[in-house]
Amino acid sequence: MSVISFSIHIYQKRFRLIDHWTPELLSAPFWRLWWNEQEGGKVWADSNEHRMSPDSLILLSPQTQVMRSLESPTFHFNCHFYLGFPWDLIHDQLFEVRSPTHIRDLISDAMSNHPPREEFALSELVMGALRQLPPHVFENLKFDERIEQAVNYLNENRDRIVSNDELAKRLHMTSNSFIRLFKSQTGLSPQAFHRQMRLDYAALLLLRHTQLSIDEIAERAGFHDRHHLNRAFKRRYHCTASAYRRLSRK
Repeated sequence: MSVISFSIHIYQKRFRLIDHWTPELLSAPFWRLWWNEQEGGKVWADSNEHRMSPDSLILLSPQTQVMRSLESPTFHFNCHFYLGFPWDLIHDQLFEVRSPTHIRDLISDAMSNHPPREEFALSELVMGALRQLPPHVFENLKFDERIEQAVNYLNENRDRIVSNDELAKRLHMTSNSFIRLFKSQTGLSPQAFHRQMRLDYAALLLLRHTQLSIDEIAERAGFHDRHHLNRAFKRRYHCTASAYRRLSRK
């Protein structure tokens, strides 16, 4: 029997009345699930238009940048979450799926702050959306156990640079053999993979810990200073760290 392992970590959930949308939505290091109670919302990704309705959910994978508009006020539910490795490697994709017929009850429970009902409702919403994704989305997500161990170790050490020799030694491999295996499975070198991981962590800190300075975030994400962080951050998120924080508040 095969075992599929993942955990749903909710970063944010909100249900509120909105009367406008910032046209350009920045990419983010987590999944995003949206539902509008009324029609009138539009979302664009790769020139494809998706009209939101109470009968549909919009699911954005990590690192997905979209344009959007809202024609009239509506109650809007959003849930931001992580699934962990390797599921969060799915990126740059927008999915439109059916909303459950009892979605209002699920949202009511999800916003109730009454555990475990709240957690069960959020899990049902997320799992129901993921279950509708086409099978090809999840292809190529099976990894050698050693690579999973390496990724977990990298995730635990996002505040510093981890050398290839250190990783290889932990896995009882030569450095060259480890690098070849890692790149063959992830498409990136261990250092490039870890740099992306640290940048995504910096993005999360920018969104979640607004009291932290850019220099403090740079240190927590393993960068020498804010200038080092900004150079790398701009390549991945197409803006500086301070601009990302400012634009995310709109």
